[in-house]
Order: sequence, then C-alpha cells, then structure tokens
Amino acid sequence: MGSEGVTASEDADSLVEVARTDSLASVLSKVARTLSSQLRMSASMVDLACGYEHMIDSDNLLFEKRIGEGGFATVELRTMIQPGGDEEDGELVAVKRLKGEMMGDQLELKHFIAECGLLRELHHPNLVRCLGVCSMDRSSSEAELRSLCLVQEYVDGGSLRELMLLQEATIWRVYSYAQALDICVGVASGMAYLHTLSPEKVVHRDLKPANILLAKKGAEGVGKGEEVRV
Repeated sequence: MGSEGVTASEDADSLVEVARTDSLASVLSKVARTLSSQLRMSASMVDLACGYEHMIDSDNLLFEKRIGEGGFATVELRTMIQPGGDEEDGELVAVKRLKGEMMGDQLELKHFIAECGLLRELHHPNLVRCLGVCSMDRSSSEAELRSLCLVQEYVDGGSLRELMLLQEATIWRVYSYAQALDICVGVASGMAYLHTLSPEKVVHRDLKPANILLAKKGAEGVGKGEEVRV
C-alpha cells in the first residue's frame, strides 16, 4: 500500500482517478506501488491498469513452442488470432512471462508491471514492438496477477550473437562489412531514441549481442539497419 491505514476501496478510488488523467505507463507504475503483500487486486483494476485496448485474451494466443529462457522469465512463440478470426490469419508473437518463483516475488512483479506500461509508450523502428499484455489464468485476481504476460512482436531472424557464432564457425563470409555497419546503425538509432527522444528516458542496462534481434530479409539473410531490434 502507499501508506498504512489505506483501505482497498480507497486504493481503487485513487486508481480510477489516476486513470482519468495519467498515461498508461503512469497508471501501471501507480498500480505497482499499491499492491498489497498478498497481491490482492480485483480483475477490473488489472484491466484498468493495462487498458482494455491493450489487454489480450489468452484464448487468442495459441502456443507453438518455447523459444527462450533467462534467469527471470521465459519466452514463448504463440500465434495471436483476432477475436472471431482464423488461426491461418494469425500473427506470430513472442510472449514473455516471469517464472513461477519470480511471480511470487512482490518486487519482481512490480517491476514487470512497470515494464509493461513503459514499453507501451515506446515506438521506434529499432525497438521490439509491444502489442499488449495478457493473463493466462483469470480464475482470481491473484491468479491473474501471477500469470501476467507481455506480448511483443516476434522477430524471426535470430540474435546478433547467433550470427556472430555462425561466422566464427565457418571460413565463408556470413555477412558483409556493409551489413555489419547497418546493424550497428540500427542499434545506435534505437539506443539514441531510448536515451534522448522517448517519452520516458530509458537506460537499457542489458545491451549485448544476445539481446539484439535481426529480422529476416529474404535471400539476403541479414536485414538492413531498420530490420534490427533491441
């Protein structure tokens, strides 16, 4: 809670007032600060925090496979279909979800909620696009919070680290100097946006080849600068 003696009802009223005036990122940040130690929060408040237009129904996210795992989260490849649409017309997306033990950590959950809000405010060709959030378990407010996921665009060309390892393993040139320069320009452009041009100035803190993603560019294999995502 924000302070001792504040009731859940008063928290809800303050969140409603915040939603009328603040940006999505601000709402999510304030929601994170009001989480109780039991992580009790009504489903309607979660929808309010994330914005109905950005809340994706988990039934419309069809599991394909797990594509990544880190110390705090896993990433799944899923097909996102539009309400009433067909799977054939769906879009491949990456779904990031905190590991079970992390979801039980109040601080990690607060950070994850804040991250969801922040990413919705960032728009640049060299940043992975955030599509919204979803909850995999809507059985209760606590379950909804603990199963919160971030839905992002799927970048299909692998990481820069994978490309560099491929180059090290062969005597043949996998990418040209011009393509390497294009990748550098794309990364620099995305970072310049985060540092100076975004609504909320952002420090990446984990920029490395494994976190630089490349979109496929047909037969060329390696995309140009605009096909790089950080």
